[in-house]
Amino acid sequence: MAYAEVPDVIEHLLELFNAAKEPEDLLADIRPTIYAVPCVSVAKQPLNACLDVQSKLIQPRNGFNITAGITAVKDTKLAERLTSYFTTKLIKPQDLFYWFIYLMRNRYGREITWQWMITNWDWIIQQYKAIRLR
Repeated sequence: MAYAEVPDVIEHLLELFNAAKEPEDLLADIRPTIYAVPCVSVAKQPLNACLDVQSKLIQPRNGFNITAGITAVKDTKLAERLTSYFTTKLIKPQDLFYWFIYLMRNRYGREITWQWMITNWDWIIQQYKAIRLR
């Protein structure tokens, strides 16, 4: 119902998001959905607020929940903005895979993410050249 944007559900999830002081304050089963609701639209919550929460997390499991929410954007401009963070310190090199995959599975971010990969292929090779597949 959240992804169908049922108004009462959206309102309730935004209340939960705004009331949570720590990610652990949110039910683990619906944490990614709770993070997705305010992150999918600038009108609902600034994307920066979601990115700020994500950057302060210590436990990776919570970071992936927020990453899943952030990358559920329904706006190509926001998806493009997210890809602009791929080469910054905001996203740890070991976490980039998740950001990339989550945006690739998003119909609003798929083409933008693919184009980012094509454009930044040399950077990807340079960044991950020490990793060897066996």
